[in-house]
Amino acid sequence: MTSSVNVLTTATLDSTPSLLISAPNGEKILINCGEGCQRAFLEAPGLKLKSVNRICLTHLHPTSIGGLPGLLLTTADAADAAILGQKQIRLNRDKTTASPETQETDRRIPSIKTGEMQIYGPQGIQGFVHSLRHFMRRDRFETKVYEGDGMFANTTISRKRKKAGTGPEKALNFNIHTLSFRHCVRDQFVPISSFIFSTPPLVGKFRPDQAAELGIPKGPLYAQLKQGQSITFMNSEGKPVTVHSHQVVDPDLPGITVVVVYCPSKEVLDQLQGSNDLNALQDSGANTVLDVMVHITKQEIFVEKQYRQWLKSFPEADHLWFDTYENIASKHKNLSDESPFMAASLGATMRSMIHEHIYPPQISCEENSVNVDSDQRVIVAKRGLEYVLLPRGKRGIHDTILAREDFIEAIDFVKKSGALEAAAKITSESHSSPQKSSYEILFTGTGSALPCKHRNVSGICLTIDESKRIILDCGEGTLGQILRSKRQNIYSLLESIQAIWISHPHADHHLGILRILSERRALSLEPLLLIAFPSLFKFLSEYERIDPSIRNSYLDVDCREFLKGKAFGGQEMRHNETRKLLLSRLGITSICSIPVTHCRDAFAVVIDIERVGRIAYSGDCRPSMQFADAAPDCNILIHEATFEDGMEEEAVLKRHSTVGEALSVARRMRAKSVILTHFSQRYPKIPRLQQSSQDSDEMPIVFAFDYIRLTPATISVAAKLTASLRLLYPEEDKTKTEDSKVNAKEILSIPGIFAQNKLL
Repeated sequence: MTSSVNVLTTATLDSTPSLLISAPNGEKILINCGEGCQRAFLEAPGLKLKSVNRICLTHLHPTSIGGLPGLLLTTADAADAAILGQKQIRLNRDKTTASPETQETDRRIPSIKTGEMQIYGPQGIQGFVHSLRHFMRRDRFETKVYEGDGMFANTTISRKRKKAGTGPEKALNFNIHTLSFRHCVRDQFVPISSFIFSTPPLVGKFRPDQAAELGIPKGPLYAQLKQGQSITFMNSEGKPVTVHSHQVVDPDLPGITVVVVYCPSKEVLDQLQGSNDLNALQDSGANTVLDVMVHITKQEIFVEKQYRQWLKSFPEADHLWFDTYENIASKHKNLSDESPFMAASLGATMRSMIHEHIYPPQISCEENSVNVDSDQRVIVAKRGLEYVLLPRGKRGIHDTILAREDFIEAIDFVKKSGALEAAAKITSESHSSPQKSSYEILFTGTGSALPCKHRNVSGICLTIDESKRIILDCGEGTLGQILRSKRQNIYSLLESIQAIWISHPHADHHLGILRILSERRALSLEPLLLIAFPSLFKFLSEYERIDPSIRNSYLDVDCREFLKGKAFGGQEMRHNETRKLLLSRLGITSICSIPVTHCRDAFAVVIDIERVGRIAYSGDCRPSMQFADAAPDCNILIHEATFEDGMEEEAVLKRHSTVGEALSVARRMRAKSVILTHFSQRYPKIPRLQQSSQDSDEMPIVFAFDYIRLTPATISVAAKLTASLRLLYPEEDKTKTEDSKVNAKEILSIPGIFAQNKLL
C-alpha cells in the first residue's frame, strides 16, 4: 500500500495552489481546482485525473474553483466514454433490424449513471454547481455536494477493489472532516473551510513465516487470521490447534492523518487556534498520528510570530507551506518563477528561437526566497514535490520535479532541425516595417474544447495601445497566459482591459472571465464592458451571490443588440451610452454580431476600430457566407480551423470548420490576411495546408500558436515562417485521422442525428 501528498500547482503567474492526496486504496482527493488544473495533471508523471472522485475546496473564489467547471465536464465525458463504450455504434445501427431487447437497451442509455464526483467545502458550493446549468449539463454524471461542518465517512469504493470484494484495503480511504470558518471580504463575511483527512488504524502485517511455523495450512484460514479472527485446525498429528490472530499478525498501526488549513488573514488564524478539532491533534493518540499539516496562507501571515508559535504546538508533524495571494497585482514579485505548464513553456522557447518578436519567450517573475525555521520541519511547496505517507519507512519528502534537461535537449533539436537556417533566410528576405506598430494581437489559447499540454483553450487579446485592450473569447487561464506574455505593470495591464467579447456559451470560451473580473475588482477599477449572451449574465448574477469578489466589476451588454440592422436595439438610451463607451474607451466605431451555425447563441463579430481597421472573428462555427459578406475587405480575419482538410464529415458533425473552409470565407471577404486558430487538440502541431491554397492565395495565412504576437508589420513574416516551424513538428501518424473520417461518415448517415444530439 502507498499513500502520499502531491503538490500539483503553486502560486505562479498562471496557477494557484492545488494538491492531491492519494489514499492507500488508490483513490485520490483534489484540494482546490484553480485555472489550469487539468493541464497540470497532464504534466504530472503518474497522476491521473480519472482517479479523482472527491474534491475539497477551501474557499469559493476563482483561485480555487476557476478550473472546476472544466474539470467536471472532462470527468463526466470520460466517464461517459468508459461506461457507455462505443455507443455511437448504436446510433448507426439499423433500427428496423435491431432486436426488441437491443432497442430497449438503447432507450435506457440516457438514464444510465456513468459516474459521480463528491465536492466538499464551505456553504455556497451547491449554489455554484447549480449556476453552471446555464452553460453546461451532464445529466448522467452526478455531482454530490457536502457543505459546511461535518465528518464525512468514506462512501466510495476503490476501482481496484470492486472485483476483489472484501479486504482491509477496501476501508483504507480517507474520511473527511470539514471545519468551517469565516473570512471578511470587502466588509462581508464569507465561509471558508479547512480539512482533516484520516484513515482507520492500519491493519497489522500478516506474518506467513510465523503461520508456517505453527503449521497453519495456506488458504482460507490465513484470511480469517488477517481479519482478526481466531481459528482452530487439525495439525499433522490429527490434534486440534487453536491460533489467535495476534500470534501471526502484527499490532495495528495508527491511521494516517493529514490536515489542510486555509488561513487568508490573522482573524482566521485566531479561529484556527481556537478549533477544538485541531487542538485535539496536538498530542498524537494511540490511534492517530498527525503526519503532515498543509498550510495555504500568504507569506506575511506565515512568518508572523503568532503563526510560528501555533506550528510548534504540533511537534510531531511536518509542515508543507503553499504561499498564496488574494490578488495577483499585490503578489507578483514574490511568486514562484516556474510555470506548471512545462510542455507549453518548452514549445514557446523553441518557437522563440525562430523569431523572438513573433514568438516571444515566456515572461518570468522575480522569485523571492523565504527563510523558515529549520527546527520546525517546514517544507516550501514546489511543483512536483511528493510527501510520502505510506510505507511508513519512506515517510517524508521525495522531490520529483522534472529536470531542465528537457529544455537543453529541445534547444539542441531546434539547432539540428534546420529551422533556424530556414527562418533566417525568410526574415532576411522580408521587408517588414521597423516602426512601432499601431496594434497587436496576442493569442492566449489556440486549442479547441479541452486544454492540452501544447495549447490552451480559446483566447485572443487585441491591444489597440497599452491602455486599451479588448479580449475576444476568454477561456480558462486567459489572464495567466497574458501575464506570461506581457512585460507591463500588472495594475496598468488589468486596467487596460476595457472589454471582453464572448462568442458562444461553450465553457472553453468563457471560463477565464471570473479571474479577470475578480482581479480588476480587487484593484477598484471601473467596470469593464462584457459583451455576451443572456445565459452568461444569469450565471454571473448567481455566482456573485456566493463570491462577492466580482460584484460591480462589469457592465453587461447583450451581443444580440449588435445584430445587423438592429442599430443597438430598442432601449435606445442605454445602447447609445454603450456605443459612446466603446468609442471612448477603445476607439470602436462599429461592432456587428452575426449569428453562425454552431450552437444556440453562437455569434461571429466584425469590429471597426480607429487606427486599426476592420477585425473579423468567427468564434466557433461552420463556414458562414453571412459572416463573409458582413466584413468585406477586412484587415484581419481570425477564423477557427478545428479540422484538417479531408475531415469535412467530422467538421459537419461537430459544427466546426476545416482549414480549407476557413480560407474560403477569407477569400469571399477579400481579407487582407487570415489567422487560423482553435485547432483540434488531437493535432497539437501545424495542420496541413493544401498545395492549391499555398499557391493561389496572395493573402498571408498564419497558423496561430499560444503566445504568438502579431502586428500589421509581422503578419506576412509569420505566414512565411510556417515552413520553418514545420521542421520543429514532424508529421504524425494519420491512422487516427482516417478512423475519425469513417466514424463521422457512419454517424452522418443517421436520419435526424443533429436533432437527437440537441444540435438544432
